[in-house]
Amino acid sequence: MTCKEYQQAWIQAENGKEAPPEILGHVTNCALCQEFIYGQEMLRGHVRRLAKTESAPASLREQVEAMIQGRRPSKAMGRRFWSGVAAAIALLVLTVTGLHWYRSNYSLTPNRLAQDFIADHLHYLPGREEIVSPSARQVESWFQGRVDFSVRVPEVPSAVLQDARVCDIAGRKAALLHYRREADQTLVSLFVTPEPKSFEKDKRPIEVWESNQGLNSALWCHRGLVYSLVAALDTTSLQQIAESIRRQSP
Repeated sequence: MTCKEYQQAWIQAENGKEAPPEILGHVTNCALCQEFIYGQEMLRGHVRRLAKTESAPASLREQVEAMIQGRRPSKAMGRRFWSGVAAAIALLVLTVTGLHWYRSNYSLTPNRLAQDFIADHLHYLPGREEIVSPSARQVESWFQGRVDFSVRVPEVPSAVLQDARVCDIAGRKAALLHYRREADQTLVSLFVTPEPKSFEKDKRPIEVWESNQGLNSALWCHRGLVYSLVAALDTTSLQQIAESIRRQSP
């Protein structure tokens, strides 16, 4: 099972309360799953605080009470009821939107984001690319207006730029650049996305190295952007590519 599958099983087991020993054993000893659980606990706390400050409109409560007691509601109460329903729906939409924003910005960790980039690389399918071109300038121009940040296409040693697209990683837009190594045709993915708010609390430079299913990845931050390099290469080769990309950064 992958970490995502363990995490899903943990949620289905009422946040671990009824999880079998093999699930508990993994999430207890896995740093990535521990970060996921911590994020879930923060999210539940946010929902509980929101529940204490928000309540259904009085007209909606009156209408529900009338239905329970079998009384026929008045027309005025009916109008208030539908107004209350509209208000409740609006509140629900705002709550869901707020929680999505909260999770995207404050529950992300560098390790979790690195694993999400690896997962996207693992699910690569030909034909999903949105622009096919070996021209860095053409690809940079294509990204303008499609993402809310400037994309600079670096040169990758011994590899050729193949294609690019915009992808969704953890609810965030990311620019994805694909390179193909000339020697062995290995696919190299370079992801670029804005740095999440949750990263700001770590005052040290962020650099994460992750491995999963035969893939290695390097993640680092530079001037408000997150860069993640993913490929089926050994750590030394990947580090050389990462250092080359860093040297080209403005």
